Amino acid sequence: MIEEKVKHTQQRLRKEFLADNRPWVITFSGGKDSTAVLQLTIEMLLNLKREGYKDFKKVYIVSSDTKVEMPIIEDYLEKNYRI
Repeated sequence: MIEEKVKHTQQRLRKEFLADNRPWVITFSGGKDSTAVLQLTIEMLLNLKREGYKDFKKVYIVSSDTKVEMPIIEDYLEKNYRI
């Protein structure tokens, strides 16, 4: 059942991604929801690449501090996303 939901979500992401040329902005806080969205998006993009798709639009990943993340997540984001 979960596999069907994941597949359906990836199909919807693919459809939306290919619908136009507007860039995508994915906000990532490190929480479970944004992690799932980011993971599904990355998997969808990798699948497109494996299929030979070459005309990728820009995809930006923006760190979003919701102020409710666990300290370990805050530390991870601080160490890995410092510009």
